[in-house]
Amino acid sequence: MSDWDLKEETITARQWVRSWRQEFFTDFGQNFRMVAHMEQVTLLPDGTTAKKQLPAVTRDITQVGADTRVQQLHAIITELINEWRLEDMNTQP
Repeated sequence: MSDWDLKEETITARQWVRSWRQEFFTDFGQNFRMVAHMEQVTLLPDGTTAKKQLPAVTRDITQVGADTRVQQLHAIITELINEWRLEDMNTQP
């Protein structure tokens, strides 16, 4: 195998963990569920990125429903979806 111009060097990379998708759903007959899909992002000095999938963070309303922030989030999502549903209904011919 040829390794022309092979070199080893130390570089400084920027790395962080982020949620790249958040899902809030209630399957029929099931509990409200929140899922955050997670990934680790590495950014190299030349702009190249690498992403590594991490385990999702999942919570069911029965686990976190006593948290007032969860209650507020659920109420806000429900309110917004109904608002947008009505807007869409009014814009259809």
